[in-house]
Amino acid sequence: FALSAATEWVPRILAIAAAGMLYVAVADLIPGLHRRTRLGETAQQFAFIAFGIATVSGVFLTADSLSEEKREGTMGLLFLTDLRGWDVVLGKLASTSLIGVYCLLAILPMLAIPVLFGGITPGQFVSVSAALLLTTGLSLGVGLLVSTFGWQARTVNTATLFVMLLLAGGLVLPVGALHQWFPLSPASRWLGAFSPFVLLQAALSPTVRASALVMNPFLLSAAVQVALLFASFLAACLLLPAALLHAEDSARLRSTLDRVYLEWRGAVITKNMDAWKRYTTAYRQMVSRNLIVSQGQPYPEAIF
Repeated sequence: FALSAATEWVPRILAIAAAGMLYVAVADLIPGLHRRTRLGETAQQFAFIAFGIATVSGVFLTADSLSEEKREGTMGLLFLTDLRGWDVVLGKLASTSLIGVYCLLAILPMLAIPVLFGGITPGQFVSVSAALLLTTGLSLGVGLLVSTFGWQARTVNTATLFVMLLLAGGLVLPVGALHQWFPLSPASRWLGAFSPFVLLQAALSPTVRASALVMNPFLLSAAVQVALLFASFLAACLLLPAALLHAEDSARLRSTLDRVYLEWRGAVITKNMDAWKRYTTAYRQMVSRNLIVSQGQPYPEAIF
């Protein structure tokens, strides 16, 4: 009884503990915050922390969303319905991106406090918020795109992290080299527009003024990030069916999936436990059993 009552407090306790650990980590890893008392510099440090969280959000939220369905053998069942690739991708995006959006909404008020005291301008706050939103969206889109090809969680997570680190930090060195060797060439400006980190730097820069798109680093980088974001979503929508179904095997696979689904549905209707185990993956059986036992219900009677 005591454990069941304490279970309701677990999320609140974890949130308080996570906030405390985040404060300790920030204070230890960024000792410069103790010496920098100006709100503008502190806001920049928090913006960089938020940028790091936004960069890896796709690794934890969307990288394994589609590959998990393929491992469980349920992805093919989705395509037996009238759903299309974009239905599945957008559905997964909507169900997995809420955590990232909530985290972003929790961070933005902290960045808005220096605006009240003149630490940063309202324009900088809006620009930084847009940069963090675009970075989060790009990371989620890259995670979905990688998940359309991979099957194993470790593989897709590593690939998503590699792509985001390449975009966020890997382009900084060549951009700096091009700017130093060819200061008048627009190559460094266009290459830097593909990096979310350059977008954040442009958002934090107080010298950026409204100008033409190709001359404004923030607007140019934001336009490129939006293009990359939509390109990743569109590619995932188009490539998901192709990555799952091969043209020469689609008819045979559809027939097999139809038969398996009908057998599984019949097992559920007739409450046939042996047939249900035969047509349900071992992973899904384990998840169902753990869920039923954790709720104090009898297993396997509660399956049906």
